[in-house]
Amino acid sequence: MGQYASNFAITNPILGGVATIMEKVGALSDSQALSQIKERAMLKPCFLPKDPFDPVGYLAEAKTREKTVKDISPLLKKLFLWAKKSQATMNPLLLSAVFTYMLTALGPLKKGNEELALSYGKAVLAPYRKIFGYLPYEKRVLSNPKASLKALHLSSDSGDCGPYILFLFDQIAGALDDARRGLRSITKEQTELEKKLLSIMRPKVSYSSKEIMLKLGLKSRVATKRNYLEPAIKDGLIKMTLPSKINSPLQRYIKK
Repeated sequence: MGQYASNFAITNPILGGVATIMEKVGALSDSQALSQIKERAMLKPCFLPKDPFDPVGYLAEAKTREKTVKDISPLLKKLFLWAKKSQATMNPLLLSAVFTYMLTALGPLKKGNEELALSYGKAVLAPYRKIFGYLPYEKRVLSNPKASLKALHLSSDSGDCGPYILFLFDQIAGALDDARRGLRSITKEQTELEKKLLSIMRPKVSYSSKEIMLKLGLKSRVATKRNYLEPAIKDGLIKMTLPSKINSPLQRYIKK
């Protein structure tokens, strides 16, 4: 890859990319959305280093993936020190993208440098917004090797990592769109289940979980509670007769 590009210009496309991503994040950052995303395992956390600014830990992780790695310790120390210092002055999205690019270009592995670099870049972002720790944007990057390689070469050849920043921003934005579409699907499915639940309950009549399970034609109380009762309670459609004793065998449910 040659000498990595440590420079980049804050261009309008880059600023626009940051704004677009944060707008999409805002639509997915309420507690209910994050809860649904995690509970349904729509987004699964990948490997994240405990300290994204530790070059020793980075090399140790590299050696678990490949027995022999290039000796780049001096350059790594300089890069990790720069990244750590830049936390206070640099937008996390920009820092993560530049850090990911530079680690990829500098990487000590024969192959797999970008995958490892993406994990470290994500670890920079995760404390900034929780969703970044679960957002599988690295899968989009790794499944698009031609575009990724093109962005890497453009950045390396020009001495400006802007092309890779924009490429990575596109992948993050795309992953956020995927998450939102998945969330809409979950919401639609949940709405249908809630409608079905309400259709078998009469107002002011209390039902046990077993009675509801049988009326719905189900065989599992656990599934009945998880897929029907708990979402309906969260949405304020039904209430418990013993709200302070959630798991009481005497618990019953009433349609509001």
